Amino acid sequence: MLTVSADGDLTETKGFKSEDNSQYVGVGAEVRPLSWLAVRAGYRADVKNNDSNVVTGGLGFAPFNRVHLDLMGLYGEDETWGAGAQLTMTF
Repeated sequence: MLTVSADGDLTETKGFKSEDNSQYVGVGAEVRPLSWLAVRAGYRADVKNNDSNVVTGGLGFAPFNRVHLDLMGLYGEDETWGAGAQLTMTF
């Protein structure tokens, strides 16, 4: 199954004292080759050109639909990078 999404900020987000304002648009997709596996990719751009544009990717694991583990990473301009993980359990 394939899921595609797009979103955008209708108004700009005010930055902190030393940060410029930003306004993002993004697209993303998720494909589920197996019932317990999700593969994700996306792209986010700042239309105000004050923040780095980034490419994102991630994996989601859900064995037996009880334990969900999501891993993600991003990479962008100006040495922008990040990673994250989320663990969820269903009772």
